[in-house]
Amino acid sequence: MCLGTRKVDAGKELVKNIFLDAKDSMLTTAQLFNKCNSKEINQALRATFKGMGLLEVCSIHDVNGDDNISEDEFMMACEKAAFGKRKLKWGGIYFPVAPGTTFSQGAAGSSFVSEAGFPHSVGPFSFAPVQQMNPSDLHFSAEPSEINEWFKQGRTCHIRADAFRGESLQRILESLPGDRNKVMGQFSALRSVSVPQRDRAAANIPKEAAYYVFSYPFPAAVWCIANLGGINSLDLDIAFLTVGGFVYMNKKYEPIGINAVQLSDSGDSSVMRFDKGRKLSSERVQEMLDRPDLESVTLRAFNELRATHFCWISGDQVKRTTDADNVFSKLGGFAYLGLGLGDDLE
Repeated sequence: MCLGTRKVDAGKELVKNIFLDAKDSMLTTAQLFNKCNSKEINQALRATFKGMGLLEVCSIHDVNGDDNISEDEFMMACEKAAFGKRKLKWGGIYFPVAPGTTFSQGAAGSSFVSEAGFPHSVGPFSFAPVQQMNPSDLHFSAEPSEINEWFKQGRTCHIRADAFRGESLQRILESLPGDRNKVMGQFSALRSVSVPQRDRAAANIPKEAAYYVFSYPFPAAVWCIANLGGINSLDLDIAFLTVGGFVYMNKKYEPIGINAVQLSDSGDSSVMRFDKGRKLSSERVQEMLDRPDLESVTLRAFNELRATHFCWISGDQVKRTTDADNVFSKLGGFAYLGLGLGDDLE
């Protein structure tokens, strides 16, 4: 198993830095996750060991059953994750929200759905309000001097221990690695809500909503789900923490609503539908890889089909170079990235 001399050297140096302060070159699985969950380490892992994402880190288990991972074990796991992908290039697909069908309930609309599923098509996604968490449980900085920058790129947020209400959330809280009173997450760039007032009730969007962001999965919660049994992944609060959701804010940038996202089209939930995926150019893929709000895919079904990272992005966030490169929608959409992703698309 060989990654190339330069990659091996860079990989060894990276792993050595991760275990720099580790006693006897050993870290518990929780300690290892906390190390890898930093933005800098996460990006370095992705660049050095192709396709290494959050789910891969969550899947690393110690061979001795003592909850400790050695430096050598981690290096082998990283090489295994990259093996077989070494000749693949990064690819990307953008799925724009389908015009006129953004928040339809039950109607098929004009969206594109392929029988082959992802990555030929994505969704529809259903979304509904969380049940236990409150919008005020989300903490972030929204100073007037920061708003213009927030429209350009995402920012971090966090939730505290008192947000984990109910039996399932309490189980997650008890297993959280790191600071349980500051569980870190990531928001997308800020956007204005364009849904008309007449459609907001059906879409579970507050009448007072002026802005929205997409809230990415909270990595620590994803780690807990990967290590706990008996957690209902269809629970709306769990879905918000581990898959993501939309957060709505009033004109003062105060959170007033949270809709969790799920990969389904059933029940009374509002539904977001998408057009046919658009393959991204190599230049656009590199641009996406450099985004600070690029996050790991946590839907295992997508991960197994080569999608390892994603972000919510709209057309006004991207500098367009040519008409042919005009793939991004003003309504927004999901961009998925992965090694070899999109190679089999026309």
